[in-house]
Amino acid sequence: MNYQKIYNKAIRFIEHWEKELERYNLETLLKKPAPESWSLGQVYNHLIQSALDFHLRQIEICAATDENRSKRKNSRGIVVFHILHDVPPIKIHVPPSETYTPKQPSSIQELADGLQQVRAEMKKSLALLESNPKKGKTAHPGFGFLNAGEWFMLAELHFKHHLRQKERIDNFLKGADDAN
Repeated sequence: MNYQKIYNKAIRFIEHWEKELERYNLETLLKKPAPESWSLGQVYNHLIQSALDFHLRQIEICAATDENRSKRKNSRGIVVFHILHDVPPIKIHVPPSETYTPKQPSSIQELADGLQQVRAEMKKSLALLESNPKKGKTAHPGFGFLNAGEWFMLAELHFKHHLRQKERIDNFLKGADDAN
């Protein structure tokens, strides 16, 4: 697995999300297409928190152990990591909850700072992957057991996957602006 290539792709996606952030004001980032939908600000927070609190933390755990080496990905994980090398273009609906539903951002700077933090942590993860011989795995709720490199790849794929959701929200926002 070429970690540098994955890192470069991840940084390009993060840069895209940063550049896009400049297009919005906070009021726009807080608008939801429907009451049960996420706002664009919530999508940004989801990406930031998923990377920092889940994907990149799993890399640290895998790099610190040899546990679960023999455990495998499930069929969805095999499709994502060995066939598509991408997350399928499907909507994944998780019921709203205090622990999963992202909070609305309090400012645009909060999101910009979060993306910068993800960049920094991605760089640390790259260094860890390139220097660590441990081969532990941890469980992903949808894909089975992943190793550190697969978690790193998933962080990159996750930013890409949510571009489709961003496009749907942008279309809603364009329609809302046209109605005003």
